[in-house]
Amino acid sequence: MGAHFKSMFVVDTFISPSKELAILTRKSVETPTSIGLLRPATESYADLSRWTHRFHESSIPFIYEKLLSGEYDSGLVYLEYASQHPDLFRIDEVIGSPDDAWIVYGRERTYRDRVLAWPDSPVVEQFRRLEKRDAA
Repeated sequence: MGAHFKSMFVVDTFISPSKELAILTRKSVETPTSIGLLRPATESYADLSRWTHRFHESSIPFIYEKLLSGEYDSGLVYLEYASQHPDLFRIDEVIGSPDDAWIVYGRERTYRDRVLAWPDSPVVEQFRRLEKRDAA
């Protein structure tokens, strides 16, 4: 939000799964040295020590385009890309599906004088179960 905090407000949030991620490498490259990453999000998803050159992009599709064109040996991208070009890529590591947290902004606040929360959210139920377990 930065400089717009007086005119833009958080009005909602939601959580969703991401697509499955993986490190794909071009089959023509025996020992990859370059990898495309979504910065800063995917930096810590895998041990990247075997790649001497790390390149940061603003989106996974951009990484994929550069992997396809041969600019990168490897890329941390959607796993589904491997099946689109099984002749070009091997799967070096399946990362899995991280949760994506989304923040929705609007021009009017949705809360006034108190915290706006979902009283029956899934996490509330988890807390209640833990509380009962700890009380026993």
